[in-house]
Amino acid sequence: MLYRTDALEGDAMSRLQRELSKAFSAFVGLEIAASLLAMTLYQEISDMRRYENEVTCPEEIESIIRNSLVCRLAMCGGGKPYVVPLCFGLLGTALYFHGAVEGMKMDILRKNPQVCFEFETDVELQPADASCRVGMKYRSVIGSGLAVMVEDPEEIRKGLEAIARQYMGHVTDFPAAMLEKTAVFRVDIGEMTAKQAGF
Repeated sequence: MLYRTDALEGDAMSRLQRELSKAFSAFVGLEIAASLLAMTLYQEISDMRRYENEVTCPEEIESIIRNSLVCRLAMCGGGKPYVVPLCFGLLGTALYFHGAVEGMKMDILRKNPQVCFEFETDVELQPADASCRVGMKYRSVIGSGLAVMVEDPEEIRKGLEAIARQYMGHVTDFPAAMLEKTAVFRVDIGEMTAKQAGF
């Protein structure tokens, strides 16, 4: 038997027993009853895992972001999803990115500014003797927000400085010629959640 009934106690087990009883009494067959058992167990165990792995401390969430090497930014254009890894900078409740003035990414964001972003750090494979026991140590953040093209020269400079600090730890001057060829956009963070495992 692949399903773990010992993971459930009390009310959860009572709910499971009632559902199985209904399934059998309605003559829906052993296959459907087994599926019901699997779905109930999956929900109970998934909820437990999400709760145990959730990171809610704002300082810890910021630490995950600042210790990540790239931000994976997902968007949707022409009915098709598109994701790209980007260098980033965090400034307050906004993420800053830079790139070429023209290109697929910019074209999509100008038409549809809704985005999803993902960060991960401290990723490490946790080997095991059995394939189904192999795990992953990680810390991650997933969130969503709205992309805004930055036009103000002062905010462009601040955005680039945030990116420079993320990777260099300090800021140097940005040549005017480079600024003219560089587009900067920010993502105003709407919501985000964080998880970790192996800590």
